[in-house]
Amino acid sequence: MVALKVIGYDLSDPAAAIIAYHRHYRASTEPQLDAADLRILWNLQGKLMRMGKAVVPPAPPQAAAIVTH
Repeated sequence: MVALKVIGYDLSDPAAAIIAYHRHYRASTEPQLDAADLRILWNLQGKLMRMGKAVVPPAPPQAAAIVTH
C-alpha cells in the first residue's frame, strides 16, 4: 500500500485507490493487489524516485520520537 502512496494515490479509501490504480495501469477493477501489481508498483516507485518525483510518506510517529545520544 505504501507504494500506491509513493506514486501519488490517496489512501484514505484503500479499496478505491487500488481500483483507480487498476483502471489506469491494468484495465481492471479488481479491489485487491496481486504479484503482477507488486512488480508494476516496484518499478513505478523506483522510476519516480530516480526522477525525484516520488511522494514520500511521512515517517511513523514512533520513528520520529526516537532520539539517540
